[in-house]
Amino acid sequence: MMKQVWYLCLNNKFRKAGFVFPNELDEDYYSPGFFVIESNEDVNRFFDSYMFWAVDKGKFVKTILKRNNKGFIVDTKTYGEFNFEAIFAPTPMNRYVGVSTYVKEIKTKLYILKCSDIEKLEKVCKEYDFYFIGNNGFSHENKYNDLL
Repeated sequence: MMKQVWYLCLNNKFRKAGFVFPNELDEDYYSPGFFVIESNEDVNRFFDSYMFWAVDKGKFVKTILKRNNKGFIVDTKTYGEFNFEAIFAPTPMNRYVGVSTYVKEIKTKLYILKCSDIEKLEKVCKEYDFYFIGNNGFSHENKYNDLL
């Protein structure tokens, strides 16, 4: 099964630092969200590819985040390529601390994805209604169309 790009927030529980899904935050609590990938401690630090959910004109689509020599890339075919770099989340925040059974397989350190050209990403979002959403703990499997 392909690893996912997760959409996670920083937990607001004192003494339980780490990432959680937005729906795991306390009611009336705000935390910025991050696209996060898990490391592969067995092989070269990262997996070769990750599924990266997006929305294209209101429809869920699957894109693939692939490792390359500069970091990571998503080739959407329609909107071009988007480059990302993985930034190590500082300890102790670099782990999932929520209770979702959906992601019980996250056991390794987490890295935050940063888009290398945020202006291009914002332009495509505004002009074409395309944006990345990651996996927020809910399954989009029955609602997607492949963009690739």
